[in-house]
Amino acid sequence: KTAVLVSQITSLETIIVESELEALILEANLIKKYLPPFNVRLTDDKDYLYIAVTKEEFPKIITARKMQLSKTKKYWGPFPSSRPARETLKRLRRIFPWCSGGRKACFYYHLELCPGACVRLISQQDYNKIIRRFSKFMEGKKEELVKELTRKMMETSEQQKFEEAAKLKKMLGGISYLTQT
Repeated sequence: KTAVLVSQITSLETIIVESELEALILEANLIKKYLPPFNVRLTDDKDYLYIAVTKEEFPKIITARKMQLSKTKKYWGPFPSSRPARETLKRLRRIFPWCSGGRKACFYYHLELCPGACVRLISQQDYNKIIRRFSKFMEGKKEELVKELTRKMMETSEQQKFEEAAKLKKMLGGISYLTQT
């Protein structure tokens, strides 16, 4: 297989990213987009893990297998093993808090890793902003997201909505921390 692969190479492109996390997300997005035939680790019949957003009023961010993806709104992957996917979610939840569901305050709400959608402490519109921002990050649109958050932080600060501006600043700091080398 290696000899056949090498004989078919016509060019090589390098994409520079700022962190292992960005590299992992980029790899998953490129595999999904191009379905490389020589990527034997991710083209065999194993059931790899994906990160997905559910189709709900207050969407959840979950890990899913290929057969579960039709029930999701959006997904990223496949990830080569479950550990990187779960570790990615653990890190991202600190920046983009989401709800795990239920009718009473979830465990993550008490850890301040859920904005309170489970107990309707956040509007659907504001909650969906968090999910959209998470999606932008996962799609590799970090610069666009940082510009949006910076602009919104300045606006809310000028409107003297300092708590909201502080949350946006914390989100920007988290993105910067996660994507540093």
